[in-house]
Amino acid sequence: KMPPLSARTEDIPLLTDYYLKLNCEESGKPLKRLTPAALEVMAKHQWPGNVRELKNILESAVIFHEGDEIDWMDLPVEIREGGNSKEESPVQLAVGEPRSMAEIERMAILETLQRTKGHRAEAAAILKIGLRTLQRTLKNYKQLDLTQE
Repeated sequence: KMPPLSARTEDIPLLTDYYLKLNCEESGKPLKRLTPAALEVMAKHQWPGNVRELKNILESAVIFHEGDEIDWMDLPVEIREGGNSKEESPVQLAVGEPRSMAEIERMAILETLQRTKGHRAEAAAILKIGLRTLQRTLKNYKQLDLTQE
């Protein structure tokens, strides 16, 4: 009997590489990789859905993330927070940490886009901004290389 993924954290980098490559090939997107910080966050997650959950997370990351590197902030909130963790999200933590307003805005937008699974109109409604404002902001992030979104 195979132990759960949470008991085999050393397999996560190998599985991530495999599923990222597979998903990129299937979707016709350039190969992506996880940053060390993203791998660290993934190693701390409990993975109640086991390898299937990991595969689904990576499939979404490939579809919704345009850059070649996926960072911990690009992962879904439940992964970043360790599933059952009571920790606050990065946006909630930003209030007490020294961050620029631009960084807080960027984090809020990216987190909202992840929660809406990339649906920009829904994200704009949640953020109470216009869809064009959101699109323009994302375009500016790409130009300034502030995000891979």
